[in-house]
Parts: sequence; structure tokens; C-alpha cells
Amino acid sequence: MANIVDDLSLQSDAQVIYFFCRHDLPESLKPRTVLGCLAHQCLNLLPPADQAFEKEPVSIDLDRLASIIGRSNGADRKAFILVDGLDECSLEDRRCILLHLSRPAVTTHWRIALSARFSVNSFLKDDFPVLRHVSVPIDNPDIDQYVDHELEARLINGKLRVEDPCIITEIRDALIQGANGMFLWVALQLDEICAEVSHHGIRSTIRSLPKDITETYVRILNRVTARDHKNYHLRILKVLAVIYKPLSMDEVREVLSVTAGDTTWDPRKLINNVLDILGFCGSLIMIDEEEQTLRFVHHTAKSFFQTKDTRSVRWSFSEEQAHSELD
Repeated sequence: MANIVDDLSLQSDAQVIYFFCRHDLPESLKPRTVLGCLAHQCLNLLPPADQAFEKEPVSIDLDRLASIIGRSNGADRKAFILVDGLDECSLEDRRCILLHLSRPAVTTHWRIALSARFSVNSFLKDDFPVLRHVSVPIDNPDIDQYVDHELEARLINGKLRVEDPCIITEIRDALIQGANGMFLWVALQLDEICAEVSHHGIRSTIRSLPKDITETYVRILNRVTARDHKNYHLRILKVLAVIYKPLSMDEVREVLSVTAGDTTWDPRKLINNVLDILGFCGSLIMIDEEEQTLRFVHHTAKSFFQTKDTRSVRWSFSEEQAHSELD
């Protein structure tokens, strides 16, 4: 969706407003945030003489935000609204957002594009007038290019070290065959492959690749749990599951320095090298090197710990148990 935004923005006769819902930022999943951000962008497109907020109340409700979005710079310009990740929102919030975006005042002036990880028809047919539905096939042809690019990148940066060039072809074929269109699955398998220290280990890994994302998470956790005897990784993952913003490195150090039931904080318990501890989380988290924050690698990683799948029960926890790490 980001590429679509960039391409449309290059058109001189087009105006574009957009919003990306993010599973790791709960505020971004609320109707007021989504509609408010779109309305703010719309106001920036209006001519200075347009008194959009003249006699405007201090508090603006969702209906008023939809009315602001409905404004246009003129019929001679193509206008686009793009929203990505609505499937991350709760059913109630998603319906609220779609209700306001489907109003004639909005649809008359704007061409609207929505993207989701599952069938758009599954949640749009009752709440939004879908005129065109485009789905990405499971056998995504872009997977081949993605595998080639990632293999080359990891060979260049030294994360993947091999002496036999033939093994690269073996890795490529195994990943393409098992991906089923899942880019995340490919990235996670490559992390596991790069962690092997011999050709024998690599070949053993690609001969028994997991069938899906859940099985992948189980394998990662089996490996890291065996190394992390103090369960630092579970404490970090619980906090990530309930916080409302990306967790900073300093906050990780502070969280792990707290002992349950101890009312006195001892700064001597601060972790010296937090990166060593984060290594126990494996590929389940991502580190933003620019902002020095971390989050789940994907929304499925968070939901993995909160589902009743028999494969994940060993590591599952409730929201209350996760909040206990912050109490």
C-alpha cells in the first residue's frame, strides 16, 4: 500500500490522503485516530480561504470528522483515500470506520482503496460498497524475487555463510516451495537457517521446514526457552503484548530489573547488555535501530501467545497475566 501512495503522489493532478493501521500501536486502531488523521490531511489540502473550523466546537465527533473528509479541492482533481490494515481493528471499530467512510459525502469526492490480509469481502460486503476486489494469489510470484533478494542480502552482510554454492540453490528451492505466499514465513526460516553453523545443520533445517507460522513460532520458542533459564523472553513478550507504544531499550532494562513483590528498586539489577537478553526472543521481535525501540515482528506473533492453540499452550498467557509484569 505504501508503494501505491508513493505512485499516486507523483501525479500532479491527484490528491492523496492515507492511514496505516498498526497492530503494535493500539491507538492507530481506533476510529477517532483513523478518521482524525484523514481529516487532518484533508484540511491541509484545502485552500487557505476555506474556514473549515469557523465556529467549530472544541470537541469534534466522528460525524464531523467524516464531514471534513468529504471536502474536496474540486472536481477537476483526482482524490484518493487509502487505508491499510483495517483487519487489525476490532469488529466494532472496523464497522464504525467503514460506516463513516462509506457516506455519500465522502464517496462522492474520493476514490477509496482498502487493503487487508484476508478476503476484503469477508468484512466489507455488509459495511461498505465494494465495487472492485483484487486478491493476491497464494502462489505469489513476488515470493521468488523476495527469496532471491533476501538470500543475496544475507550473503553480503555475512549473516549467511556457506562454502558450497550449491547449498544456496537448495535453500532457495525449499523456501519457495514451502512459502505458500507468506513473506513472513520466508524471513523467519532464513533467520533459523542463518543461525546454523554448518552445511549439515542448514540442510537438516531445510529438510524439515515448519508448515505454517504457528509451527515456526513453536520452533523458535523451543530453541530460545532452552537457553533462557530465567525466562527473560517471556517477561519481555508479556509487556509487548499490553503496552500502547513501542518499548524502548531503556524501558526493557527497567522492566527486567524489577523483582515481583519487591517494593524497593535496586539500580544494580539493571541489565548491562540488553541486546544479549533480546536475543532470547529470537525472531519474534523487531528492533527499530533508528528509534531504539522494539515490537512484535508481526501481529500473529502477539496473537500466538493469547490463543488456545494446543501448540502454543506452553507459552500462552492472559492479558491479566501480561499486565502483572507492569504492576
